[in-house]
Amino acid sequence: MKSILKKLNINNQTDILVLNLPSEFEKNFNEIADLEIYESLVQLNKFSYGILFTTSIKNLKKQMETVLPKILDDGILWIAFPTELSDFETDIHSSYHWEHLRNNCLEIVEEKRINHNWKAKRFRKLEYAKWKEMLAIN
Repeated sequence: MKSILKKLNINNQTDILVLNLPSEFEKNFNEIADLEIYESLVQLNKFSYGILFTTSIKNLKKQMETVLPKILDDGILWIAFPTELSDFETDIHSSYHWEHLRNNCLEIVEEKRINHNWKAKRFRKLEYAKWKEMLAIN
């Protein structure tokens, strides 16, 4: 199975923001020596690549209040959440509308299944999202 690093194209990054990293992925992130990982928004003014793990809509909305202002114009934000078949309790399902992100000009441009427990959606600011990416998702 491909690691989360390859699936989310993290190998090409030099620094990333990772919030709420589940313990099952810690080993993957520790494998890259040249990768600077920030685990708090306090550590950065802005970021170009981020991954937010969440298990609830309430938590997602609360964290987005502080994440949104720190995304660089052409930044990428992955939001990872439990699959319907995972062992995690979640209220985020495939039919979730992501409206609060779209209302803040973020658009889904890619979806990936990370493993049996987690899947992720990649968001970009609307003005930087490529229409081909968006059409492939919608």
